[in-house]
Amino acid sequence: MAGKCEKCGVSVFDRPLQRINEPGVNGIFWCEPCIKENEPELYNNLMEDVTPVEKELKDIFYNGKSSTK
Repeated sequence: MAGKCEKCGVSVFDRPLQRINEPGVNGIFWCEPCIKENEPELYNNLMEDVTPVEKELKDIFYNGKSSTK
């Protein structure tokens, strides 16, 4: 897995990364803000699949706090 966004260079430790190309080839990973800005349809499709538990874990890991409190 990539360690940084190939669009803006942000680290995976600062923002979640998503693979933006098909499996079977070298992965291209972008952070969610870059996907939202440059590929809004892909971003919407990715966010449709995010479960409440996944959202909560991302909030805790990347923001240091729970979004339910």
